[in-house]
Amino acid sequence: MFDSRKDALSLAVAAGAGIAAAVALRRALRRKDENAIPELKLPAGSWSMLHAMFKAGRDNFNYGTGRLILQGCDPDVGICHGVSFGVDLVLLRDPDLVQEVLAKNHQAGGGYGKSFRGSPFDPMIDTTFGRGLFFAEDQDTQWGKAHRVLSKPFSHRGILQMVPIMCEQADKLVVALDREMAQGNTIYVYDYMVKMALETIAVCSMGTSLNCFGEGDAHPFPVAFQKVTDTFFELVAIPPSLWWMCFRTLGRIRKNVQAMNGIIEEIVQKRVRGETRAVGKHPDLLDIMLSGESGAKLDSENIRSQILTFLFAGHDSTAAAMSSLIVFLQANPEVEAKLVEEVQRVVGGGEVEAHHLSELTYLDWCMKETLRLLPPAASINRMPLTEDMLLGGRWKLKRHTFLQLDMFALHMDPQTWGPDAARFVPERWANGPPHPCSYLPFAAGPRGCIGKEFSLIEQKIVAVKLLQNFAMKSPAAWTPRPGSTLIKACEPLATPILGIDAEFSPRQSFVGASIPVLLQARQGRPGHRVPKPNVLGGA
Repeated sequence: MFDSRKDALSLAVAAGAGIAAAVALRRALRRKDENAIPELKLPAGSWSMLHAMFKAGRDNFNYGTGRLILQGCDPDVGICHGVSFGVDLVLLRDPDLVQEVLAKNHQAGGGYGKSFRGSPFDPMIDTTFGRGLFFAEDQDTQWGKAHRVLSKPFSHRGILQMVPIMCEQADKLVVALDREMAQGNTIYVYDYMVKMALETIAVCSMGTSLNCFGEGDAHPFPVAFQKVTDTFFELVAIPPSLWWMCFRTLGRIRKNVQAMNGIIEEIVQKRVRGETRAVGKHPDLLDIMLSGESGAKLDSENIRSQILTFLFAGHDSTAAAMSSLIVFLQANPEVEAKLVEEVQRVVGGGEVEAHHLSELTYLDWCMKETLRLLPPAASINRMPLTEDMLLGGRWKLKRHTFLQLDMFALHMDPQTWGPDAARFVPERWANGPPHPCSYLPFAAGPRGCIGKEFSLIEQKIVAVKLLQNFAMKSPAAWTPRPGSTLIKACEPLATPILGIDAEFSPRQSFVGASIPVLLQARQGRPGHRVPKPNVLGGA
C-alpha cells in the first residue's frame, strides 16, 4: 500500500522513466549493432584470415584479400572487418566509401592519409626502403618536399619529352628478342619486360644505363630486391614479437639492402663526378634532385629513398603490367589482330611519335582492361591520421585504424562491372569506368602514383614495338619455373578468367602473369632499327 497519492505518482513516474530508459538503451544497443562494422566471412575450413588469404591468393598472396572481400563482404554493406598479421583491418568494397576516403585526404585538408603505423613491417620500411614517395607517410614533411620537386618532370607533358629516349630503349628490347628468335629460344615475357622497364627508368630518370640487355646474368638490383621481398615473406609465418630472434633472416635483408644502396650510391656519385648526364635536352630527375633549382633541394638520404622508389616501383609494376598484356593477347587472338591493325593504321612501320599515343584507342582499352583484371598493386592503405572519423555517415573509425582499399576487389566486383566482370573485354572501355573509384590501378588523389604517365606511355611504346615486329606463340604445356605457380585455364580460380595457362610468382611484390613464348618475325615488320651506341655511364 502507498502512503499517499503523491508517492504512487512518483513511483509510477520512476517506473515509466525506467521503462523508457530500458527502451532507449535497447534502441541504442540496436543502433550500435547496426553501425558496428560486420566481420569478414571467411570460407569454411579457414582458421584465420591470413590462412584464408594464402589459400585464396594461390597465384599471388596480394590477390587473396580481394577474393575474400568479394566472397565474404556483403555488397549491400560494402565494408567489413578482419584481422591480419595481428592488425585490425577495415576492408572496403563500396566505391562510394573509397571515394570518400580518397577525397578527404590529409594533403587536401581531410582526415585520411597514408601510414604504416601499427604494421609489424613499419620499422623495417625505414631501414629497407626509406621514405620515398611510395612509402612516406602523409604527415612526413619530406614527402611534400619531394612531391613538389618531382611533380613537374613526372607530368604528362614532362614524360612526352622522353618518348624518343623510351623508343631507343624499346629498340634495344627488339634487338635482344631478335637474338633469341634467331636461336629458336623460348623466352619468358616477364623477364624481358623487367629488363626493359629497369633500363628505361634508369636511362630516362638518371641518364644511367644498367646494361640490362647485355649478355650474362641479370642486373643485381632486381635480384637483390626480390631477395628482400622473399625474406619478408619468410617472416610472415613467424609472430612479429619473435622477429628479433631471426638473425639469419634479418642478416639477409641487411645484406641485400646494402647491395641496393651500393648501386644507388654509384649512380649518384657518377653524376656528381660528371660521368653521366641527362639524355634529353632537359634536366632529368637526378639533376633536379641534386641541383635544388626548384627551390627545394633534397638531402642525400631523401635522394637515396627517391631513387630506390624509382627503380623499385618504376620497373616492377610496369613489367608486370606489360607481361600480363601479352598473356591476355595470347588468350584472345582476335584482340591481338585488332591491335595489329590499329598499329599499322596509326603508326605503320615507322617510329612511334608522341602524337601517336593518343590515337591508339584500342591499345588504350586493352591496357586498361589488363590493369583492371590484373592490377600490379592489389591494394592501398589509408587511416584516420589525427582523429576518429565517421565514414559514410555511419561507420565509426578510431584514429589509426587501418583501411584497406582493395583494387582487386573494386576492379572485379560484379555489382559494379556486371556479370562479365571477370572476363577480358576491352570494348567495355568505350564508355569508361562505371564509377570514378571502380578503377584505381594507380590509386588517386594527392597520393596517387606519381609515375602513372611514365608507366602508361612506356607500356604503349613497348606494345607497339612488339606488335610491329613479332608474332608470339605460347607452348601447349610447360613446367613452371622454381618459385612460380602454374594457374591452368580450366581451374576454378574464378577471378579473373585468363583464358590460357599462365605462371604467377606468389611472392612477387607487383603482380603479373607470365608465359613462355616462341617468337616469329611478323610479316611486313619495319626495317631493323639499330639502337644508338651506349655512351651512358653504367652502374
